[in-house]
Amino acid sequence: MATFCPSGCASSIPAVAQSGCNIVTRPGGVGRLIFMKCDVEFTDITDLTEWQTKMTADEVHASPEIKGSKPKASFTKKKVASCRPEKVVSATKSIQFTDANADNTNFTDYAFWNHIQENAETLQFAYLTCDDLLYGFIGDFSIEIDDTRPDTDQEEALFDGTITWESLLMEVPQSIPGLYDILV
Repeated sequence: MATFCPSGCASSIPAVAQSGCNIVTRPGGVGRLIFMKCDVEFTDITDLTEWQTKMTADEVHASPEIKGSKPKASFTKKKVASCRPEKVVSATKSIQFTDANADNTNFTDYAFWNHIQENAETLQFAYLTCDDLLYGFIGDFSIEIDDTRPDTDQEEALFDGTITWESLLMEVPQSIPGLYDILV
């Protein structure tokens, strides 16, 4: 059998946990987006008291509940050597979401999303799935969001948005039981 690389270049492959006889899955959906000031860090990101303290100090806040998804990234390939195939060199990832929540008295929904749009360069973001898995925090992202209106009053107006960022590797989630509940 032919060797494809020098033995000093080979890497070990991490084992993956097997679920026994049944396949275990994880639910889809992105339930909330979380935004944090760019100069803030957690001592222990799993500590719900620390989350509460940062929210009280207006250093981190979550969006209202959203309907969100994260499609497969768009990968960029580049030919880096004449005798080798193209290599994946970067990936553009995105979260697509809609927010149907409305504050019809003080319009704080507009204040929130306008602030995020205008100040994205000074924020980090994370996303939280319905099973309390936190992905992030991710810096250096861009967001586009706008209010949309259907052509009938039988449907609701929505904020429709997309967040994009560059990262070749996938974000590894952190399980933070109870986080979803305190973000209300």
